[in-house]
Amino acid sequence: MLVFGIPFVAYITQLVIILESIPGIEVVSSAVQLLTVGSVVVHCSWMYAVGMGLTRKVPDNRLNETWFKVAIGYQLGYSILQNIVFPIMNYQSTATNLVIVLISLVFAIYSSHFLSTLLRAAEESPNDGSGDFFLFLFDVVGIWWLQPRINRIFDDDVVSYDPDMPLDQHVKDTL
Repeated sequence: MLVFGIPFVAYITQLVIILESIPGIEVVSSAVQLLTVGSVVVHCSWMYAVGMGLTRKVPDNRLNETWFKVAIGYQLGYSILQNIVFPIMNYQSTATNLVIVLISLVFAIYSSHFLSTLLRAAEESPNDGSGDFFLFLFDVVGIWWLQPRINRIFDDDVVSYDPDMPLDQHVKDTL
């Protein structure tokens, strides 16, 4: 909730501020922009950690790890440009912003594809991975289904991963 709920509130707050154009709102807007950048940093760090961990678990994958790193770096750079640099410079080129947003969207799709393919390979699952792709892409909801599966893959006690195993089977009965 802390990692993914706050960005949602930040985006909604920023939208309200833009739509209402309240005088003297620059301080609040700056705080929302910094909060947005912070949440993107946390999100990209999580995706990078999952991606690098899964590449170690699936060493014979044919995916390009370099493009994944570029995609994560671009998304971080885009967030910093859009929320910190451009407002300071008072830069408002619509054509340039459109190109930057489209490239960021392509990289977000690539990083979600990269992670969903690696997760499917680590689980040795026969499914096509399209559900995982959308869970990584819309991670505010997807994190609740993805993280327990990722934890099971990295659990040292499990010799091989069984995707049909209940998600809470590792929890010991404490009563």
